[in-house]
Amino acid sequence: MLGKITVMSAAAVLVGTAVLSAPAAQAAGCTWAETTLATPPGYLVQSLDSGDGAGSIAGTVWDQTAYKSVGAIWQNGIATVLGAAFGQQTELADVNRAGVAVGFYYEGSLRHAVRSVNGAYERLPDPPGYRGSAAFGINDRGDIMGMVGTSDFLSRTVVWPADAPGTVKVLPVPLQRLDNVADIDEQGNVGASVYGTTPAVNWQGYVWPADGGPAVHLTPGSEDPVYLHAVRGGRAAGNDYQNGYVWNLDGTIARTLPGAQNVTVMDSAGAVVATFDDGSIKLLPADGGEAQVVAGPNTWDSLRVADITDDGDIYGLRSTESPYSTAVVKAQCR
Repeated sequence: MLGKITVMSAAAVLVGTAVLSAPAAQAAGCTWAETTLATPPGYLVQSLDSGDGAGSIAGTVWDQTAYKSVGAIWQNGIATVLGAAFGQQTELADVNRAGVAVGFYYEGSLRHAVRSVNGAYERLPDPPGYRGSAAFGINDRGDIMGMVGTSDFLSRTVVWPADAPGTVKVLPVPLQRLDNVADIDEQGNVGASVYGTTPAVNWQGYVWPADGGPAVHLTPGSEDPVYLHAVRGGRAAGNDYQNGYVWNLDGTIARTLPGAQNVTVMDSAGAVVATFDDGSIKLLPADGGEAQVVAGPNTWDSLRVADITDDGDIYGLRSTESPYSTAVVKAQCR
């Protein structure tokens, strides 16, 4: 395991600021601007995943000396490299407000779920009869959600509950095929997209209530596949091929978001960030107000949104060509 490296210089945190164009019709009259957060020397940012909704976010960086992927977190603009779990290729997917990060490491072709507490990695247990695992989300009380593999190369959604350390719970599968986990909220509700054989072979959204009740099917009322991305504040958010949706956790649709083709993140009030067919990225306010353009047309492939805070800050991974580079950025409406 590599040593813990923290970028402490405040001057190094704010590498640069770029002002993004915003339409005059924006009700708040603000302009979205990006600040680039520093990448630790000797590393390249590979991916940026989820965060705690308060300015901490987890990701993966490439160690240019050891030639391997290692975990990293950004807290208040400061990057901390957590290194490789058990010396292996490691990816981190989420971090909570206590600084506990979760993800997985590779052992050959298998993944194994881990959490990092105070810079030390701990492997999470696999349920009996399953092979391979990965952790993708953690809430503030420490409940962790993820996936485990089956002997027939399928997968199941699981929870490692904070109130029962060392245990793992396999959630009942509605469609008996494949889970693509999405999120876990502060109450312990878990969301996933499930690829199944009934009623049709496509992705469908489900939420498993924290109280242990049956999984709730989230549908747009059509046969289109549903891709679920966020569960937060008593709601779930995702999209089909045509529109975005915010669902109540009982399965009813709270909001339809016309033209939102990739709903990526949602804050606790219900504001979402989505990609549209012209390649623009927009913030859709929780109150249904006018959409705000965070990044203009044809930018979806160069800015990958990873998280939104309850203060309205948006974190993402910005990539550029010629020469190719990646960096963590924070977009703010100023």
